[in-house]
Amino acid sequence: SLLQKDPSSPVTCHATGFFPSEVKISWQKNRQDHDEDVDLDGTFQKRSTLDVKPDEWKNSQFSCVVEHQGKTIRKTADDIMTNFGK
Repeated sequence: SLLQKDPSSPVTCHATGFFPSEVKISWQKNRQDHDEDVDLDGTFQKRSTLDVKPDEWKNSQFSCVVEHQGKTIRKTADDIMTNFGK
């Protein structure tokens, strides 16, 4: 899932409930690999946080790509869950 606290906070990509433990999380900007300002922590839950300025977020298409056991899941801005603006 993609999570964001407010429009100026980083977006977190969170993968959970997978087995076995090996998983890869990456970010893409306009369908190209993007590894600036990314922080990973690895357990059987894994998350990656991307810190992007709001205007850059609006002018580019970012996606979180999770790869596990040969399956790929891609999440985009349309998938972000927030608790603001509701």
